[in-house]
Amino acid sequence: MADYADFVVRINSAVEQITPHSGFQEDRGAVSELHSVVVEASDSMDPVWSASLMAYARDQLDNITALVDAKYITQAAERLELTRSIAATRAFIDSGGAPVCFTQGTCIDTSSGPVPIEQLTAGAQVMTPGGARAVKWIGRRNLKALQRLPEDARRTHYPVHFAAGALGGGLPTQRLSVSPGHHLYIDGVLIRAVDLINGVSIFQDPVVDSVQYLHIELETFDVIRAHGVYSESWADGGNRSFFDNADVVCLRPQDLKRRRAPRPGFEVVRPTGKGSEKLRAIQRRLAELAGTLDTALLRAASTELTETPIGSPAMNGEAAAA
Repeated sequence: MADYADFVVRINSAVEQITPHSGFQEDRGAVSELHSVVVEASDSMDPVWSASLMAYARDQLDNITALVDAKYITQAAERLELTRSIAATRAFIDSGGAPVCFTQGTCIDTSSGPVPIEQLTAGAQVMTPGGARAVKWIGRRNLKALQRLPEDARRTHYPVHFAAGALGGGLPTQRLSVSPGHHLYIDGVLIRAVDLINGVSIFQDPVVDSVQYLHIELETFDVIRAHGVYSESWADGGNRSFFDNADVVCLRPQDLKRRRAPRPGFEVVRPTGKGSEKLRAIQRRLAELAGTLDTALLRAASTELTETPIGSPAMNGEAAAA
């Protein structure tokens, strides 16, 4: 059992100083004892919740004794106090689901040109294969202390980087960084970034300790263009609570029930099952392409990760700054 203490919270309580961990909780089947532990105002915590226990914002925690399906909800630390001992039957870094997002600094193609995703607002017109479509909502989530995660959780949370040209045809036009579960639209199918890793031109960041993930919701699901590459808009799989700015108080229990995210009109392929042969063909093509790319540039791009924060202008080759 990990020695981290981010479980149940009570809102609008006095703040005292402790040294909380700043990342995530892993506690599989163990019992965690917490007694009036509080966090200081400069910190933030991600309390674990079951989908049915969403009354936290109204100080209704008296009868909470256990968690079943873990969820993470982020609130400002100055409003948090851990108030009870709980038996956590399943609490892991679910966070409303593994991230399916772009990283900060990704340039989204809009009707007025490329714009860093963090600068977009509702109503912005982003480019899809059918033309410009209005942004409905943008979700944001800051993840910290990633190096503290167990190895399997790192694989689902560390960004995947696509070097310029890694997908062929000069695409992406500059490095594209997304979460492992984010689907790219390649050869007419949707493929998770993690299923395209070849260790050369497409690779997972081994050193990052923090990252900001963002995603774009449209009125209906579609693919949007970033660095010349189409990939998915946010698909509702019951994971809206992953985002820091989700209005979790207004979410209904059914909104938090994890489910396969609908992507109507698009084929999704996985390493096993329907479409696996198509995926393997794409993997082979990209691996062969990687062998033709400038290996010196690829090595430089990989080395740069140890020196440049995720989402910084330098990391993305910042064409958007021009």
